[in-house]
Amino acid sequence: MNDKSVLIIGCGSTGLATAAHLSRQGVLVTVCDTPEQTSSFEAIRANGGIRLTGALEAEPVLPYGMTNDFTAALAAHELVIVCVSAGRHEEIIRLAAPYLTNRHCILFTPGTLGAVLLRRATADSSCRGYIVGETCGNLWACREPSPGVIFLGGKLQEKLAAAYPETDTAALVERFRPVLALRPGSNVLETALKSPNVVTHIAGTVMNAPQIEREGESFAMFQSGLSETVVRCFTALEAERNLVLHSLGLSCPPSDEPFNRALMADPVAPQLRCFKSLKGPSSMQHRYMSEDAACGVALLVSIGRKKGIPLPLTESFLTIASSVCEKDFLREGRTLENLNLTCD
Repeated sequence: MNDKSVLIIGCGSTGLATAAHLSRQGVLVTVCDTPEQTSSFEAIRANGGIRLTGALEAEPVLPYGMTNDFTAALAAHELVIVCVSAGRHEEIIRLAAPYLTNRHCILFTPGTLGAVLLRRATADSSCRGYIVGETCGNLWACREPSPGVIFLGGKLQEKLAAAYPETDTAALVERFRPVLALRPGSNVLETALKSPNVVTHIAGTVMNAPQIEREGESFAMFQSGLSETVVRCFTALEAERNLVLHSLGLSCPPSDEPFNRALMADPVAPQLRCFKSLKGPSSMQHRYMSEDAACGVALLVSIGRKKGIPLPLTESFLTIASSVCEKDFLREGRTLENLNLTCD
């Protein structure tokens, strides 16, 4: 394969959106996942490819390859983008790690410390020369309303990314330059904590619980879940998160308050209509709760406690999420202690 070939692991909406977009840019893309996750392959072939709708309308495009064979796929590609939720990171690592070599460069999106898990899994193996990193947040805001059809809430933007260890970040950005625009971050703590999901997902879900339980799959948080009270709560959570970023010597991202208020406007700006209509969360056990509690928010609270920074609102929402999901996210999540990370 040439330097414009990519293996995408994960056949959810993010993986298929990325496969379609890169294929249209002339990249040779192979999509790989387990048989249980590739039911859309049949529809994609029948429809002549993956179709993008919403913020980026495009005719169907077929990836270069679609497979369940991790061994062959990893042998054929050096650049790998892992597009799965955090709950599948360990499964994908088990399937892929035995076939990694020092030629590989792997990018987790969204990251949520998946790069750390991969390094831990291969610590005792002969393969340690690969590069691995992750993005801040997901590449796309997207959903799959029907098999092989991906609705995009926005267009692909340059993403903040960091490698683990951070000394590999420049190489990570350079290796992916032919296919993705990445902006180097300081480390994977920065990419994990700066994701807007750390601020909005748990709080937005908890504060809209009755409506979510009534509407289920029809609920769209940014369509009907924003209000003056919700946005003020998001801003207060941002302030707590920013205290932790400051303590780590990291810059604080621009506030999302103007963006959230723009979504509340009537009429909403044309460029925001697709994002506003994105569905989710559909239940109180949705990944907006389970994934973001276990990853970004648990990490944030663990750093706050380590540094003696009070995070009363953040800790309250994490406690509520643990109660609702019947899981102790701080004890079981991706915290400094559980991943043997330092924040000095």
